[in-house]
Amino acid sequence: MGYVSYYDYNNFTLQIDPYDDLEPDSTYSLFFESGSVWNDEGWYLGNFSIEFYTEADETEDTGDDGPPRVVSYSPRGNDSFPINTDITIEFNKDIEFDKEGIHIWAYVVTADSNVTEIPFKVSYDDDGYMLTLAPSKDLVPETTHQVYIDWGTVRAKEGNMNASSMGEFSFSFMTSGSVKKLTGAITVAWDESTNPDFERYEIYVSAESGFSPGSGNLKKSITDKSVTEYKVEGLEPGVIYYAIVREVYADGDFKDSAPLAIKAVDMEDDDDNMFYIALIIGAIALVLVIVVVIMAKRSKAGTTVFDHSTHDNRTYNVKDQRVTNVSYDQRQTNTHIRDSVVQRSNIGSQNPPPPPPPPPPPPK
Repeated sequence: MGYVSYYDYNNFTLQIDPYDDLEPDSTYSLFFESGSVWNDEGWYLGNFSIEFYTEADETEDTGDDGPPRVVSYSPRGNDSFPINTDITIEFNKDIEFDKEGIHIWAYVVTADSNVTEIPFKVSYDDDGYMLTLAPSKDLVPETTHQVYIDWGTVRAKEGNMNASSMGEFSFSFMTSGSVKKLTGAITVAWDESTNPDFERYEIYVSAESGFSPGSGNLKKSITDKSVTEYKVEGLEPGVIYYAIVREVYADGDFKDSAPLAIKAVDMEDDDDNMFYIALIIGAIALVLVIVVVIMAKRSKAGTTVFDHSTHDNRTYNVKDQRVTNVSYDQRQTNTHIRDSVVQRSNIGSQNPPPPPPPPPPPPK
């Protein structure tokens, strides 16, 4: 297809205008061959492609009899992505596919090739029409990667291959040198079911808003009706996730909750906070123990002792406090004392009690 291009040096923007109108409800690829784009320092861009779609003509009923098409994919955009990023591709209908026709390439030049094949595991969620490619090892840091699906690899389920196969599809993204942290967690809570036919709860979580519950985002099944809370771990901290709780009944029917948006909390930060909190509490407890020991020692040095078996005079001073009043009843052995000093005379003695000795110097 012919086009005219214009480059804005101020905004680093390349504008491409096709000569003719694009076809409605169609998939297009914009492909840059390796070496066709370079910067002032002489560095060349590797193979790079962009996939986009045109809207259906509102005056024409296209129906849903055509081949499958991609409605979204990730990673995408101008950002750099962690090297342990999974790749997702969502289709507009249920599909079948051949893994041999799907490739992940890293543009790393070797002696044999300009690209390096990245091994991966593939899974498919037939409820959300989502294909997930999980690399078996980390992607190459700070490198352009391309995802490529060959013609005929993806086709409508139970459809004729020639009539319902998707054409070639590819997209590219750049990696950073970082690793995505999966130390985040969210806690999902719900009300206990009151349905007598209750069979189980199913908890679905996705980072995509408006997602459809399916096997690819099912996190937990719970058969105990009284359990109304579940903690989902292994998420990316700081990312907002969407959770749906499904009640499944014995007859196979079910009811879904409204999606709940929850921001994942970094559990490592929580552990650090708990460590510092425990450290502070431990320090406070240690200080309290030291204070109690010191007070106990000082109290023992001035403890009041009262011996019922003898009537000799004993005087003990506590914290330099003096006796303010001492009274005696000769008919009883009861002693009435104020303050912290005990001074006892022989019962029946007519002499007044001697004055207390001077206080000892305070302990150092």
